[in-house]
Amino acid sequence: MLRLPFALLVLAVSSRVAQAQGGADQLRGRVVNDSAQMVVGATVFVTRGPDRAIQQTTTDSGGRWAITFAQGTGDYLVAVSAPGYATARRRVQAEGTDQHLFTVDFTLVRDLSTLAAVKVTADKPERAQSDATPYEPE
Repeated sequence: MLRLPFALLVLAVSSRVAQAQGGADQLRGRVVNDSAQMVVGATVFVTRGPDRAIQQTTTDSGGRWAITFAQGTGDYLVAVSAPGYATARRRVQAEGTDQHLFTVDFTLVRDLSTLAAVKVTADKPERAQSDATPYEPE
C-alpha cells in the first residue's frame, strides 16, 4: 500500500529534475565593494544542486565574472571571497523551467580581521666591527 504513493513521489521528483536539466545555465554578475568600486581578482565559487558540482572563476578588471553549467539544474549556491573583505554567499533558484540566465551581483564589505597576503623579506645582518681593544682607553 505504501509502495504506490512512494513510487508516485519518486516519479514526480525525477520528472521535475529532468525538466530543470533542459539545457545549459549561465550565471554571471559583478562584484563591487561598499564604496561601489569594482573588486578585481575576487574568487567566485558556484555549487550546483543537487549533485554539488563546483566551478570557480575570478573577477576580471571590471569586477565581472561568468560561469556556465552545461547540465543546468536551476539551483545554485554562489560564494565570493577576496582578501580584506568578508565572504558573501547567496542561493539562486530558477523561477521557472525556462530560466537559464542568472545575474548574481555582490557588494563586499571590508573585514579588518582578515588581511591581504604579505611577502616579508630580510637580509642577514652583518656583525659590527670595531677597532677598539680592551687595553686602549676611549
